[in-house]
Amino acid sequence: MASLLAAAPVRAQQSPAPAKVRQAALTAAKHYMTAIACAESPFAVATLEPYRHDKASNFDHGRFAVIWAGDIGCRGGSASSTTNIAIVDIQFPNNFLVDAKRSSPNVEFDLPMQNVDRVVRSTEDTLVVEGREFGPNDALCCASDRWRVTLKASELGNWSTIEQQHLAASKR
Repeated sequence: MASLLAAAPVRAQQSPAPAKVRQAALTAAKHYMTAIACAESPFAVATLEPYRHDKASNFDHGRFAVIWAGDIGCRGGSASSTTNIAIVDIQFPNNFLVDAKRSSPNVEFDLPMQNVDRVVRSTEDTLVVEGREFGPNDALCCASDRWRVTLKASELGNWSTIEQQHLAASKR
């Protein structure tokens, strides 16, 4: 049985611009986040499989990862927000669908930082991101300890940290 929770159509006869494709993936993820969490906030969109159109079948293909923070289940409290992932597929012509079986909370997303600033690179099963974690003297508003983290997806869709690199602290 399919596990569709959110979709976002893109209306175009030709291949849409990459920015439009990424925006449609983000829109589908935002619908999903709103359905399962409170105080949701997307950090970054990564391309796992680039958009392509198959003229023979008239189907579009592509896969994206949206890294986001939110309180899944709306539990409330100061430590209830977690960093999560939503996997967005193009499964029908011009429709972007969140694969709930491969998205939080159904998969583990082991990201050892609170804030993602950017995606450095991505492949179909690897994400390299840079972001910030709280240093020993940071206020709760302002994480400054910068890290580059490499995550790898298992066959089941769980994401594990396979490498961490400490970068210079940010000047915020």
